[in-house]
Amino acid sequence: MHFIQDELVKVVAEERQQGLRAAAARRRAAPVSRPAPRVALARAMALGAAFATVILVVLVTVPAAQ
Repeated sequence: MHFIQDELVKVVAEERQQGLRAAAARRRAAPVSRPAPRVALARAMALGAAFATVILVVLVTVPAAQ
């Protein structure tokens, strides 16, 4: 019984090590790429403008429809 537990512990530890190695390799292979600050700012401004446009259209059309 102890032999089976020891073998199981060894297998689990080995699998965990392989998983950690694979995860580390993935992190090294694919560095996190973030957009430049100007690009992020431009996206945020475009999204804000679109949102403001939708709000304005709703505010203008809803009272006119009533």
